[in-house]
Amino acid sequence: MRNFKVYIDGKEYEVAVEEVGGVASSESVAPVVQEVKKTDVKAEAPKKATVTGGNLVKAPMPGMVKEFKVAEG
Repeated sequence: MRNFKVYIDGKEYEVAVEEVGGVASSESVAPVVQEVKKTDVKAEAPKKATVTGGNLVKAPMPGMVKEFKVAEG
């Protein structure tokens, strides 16, 4: 029989578990070692966006937004 401490909703319980049938088996597995070739990967610098034409957007009322009164959900 094996004893365990189990925590449920912040409360501690001590339980005993009995193994039914058979003997517990323990298998060991030999680690597999693989050699990995290192490659240098260089990321390209992002291209700068070019502005072509466009329209000027004016705010209906000048100022700065200080706060959004919203709730999650």
